[in-house]
Amino acid sequence: FARKASPMSIMPVFALGGAYAEVGDADTAFGGSRSAKWLFNFSAGATEPEAFATDRAWVREFFDAMLPFSSNSGGYVNFIADVDDDRVRTAYGATKYERLSRIKTEFDPDNVFHLNANIKPS
Repeated sequence: FARKASPMSIMPVFALGGAYAEVGDADTAFGGSRSAKWLFNFSAGATEPEAFATDRAWVREFFDAMLPFSSNSGGYVNFIADVDDDRVRTAYGATKYERLSRIKTEFDPDNVFHLNANIKPS
């Protein structure tokens, strides 16, 4: 954390327990194990391009360093800034992604709601 360049870059850490841990893995759309104890959000932000580039590299290095300790290599979908199909699929996990894709096909077959970490209709 001390290597970041901008005061706008953050790394909140969330303790997961209580109601989060009481829900089964298959009972929500979100990926990741309900036995996880912590959630890290690495986020780069800066007003100067140089500081942003430095902190973007810091975020990616930190993410890669923490990955071996993670129960979900895709991360929490609402924290993904550089959205791509693979990261979205990984965040949900294959089974949940396919289920959500079938739901999307039924309720949004034209993919009108696509300006987020998009799940494509099947």
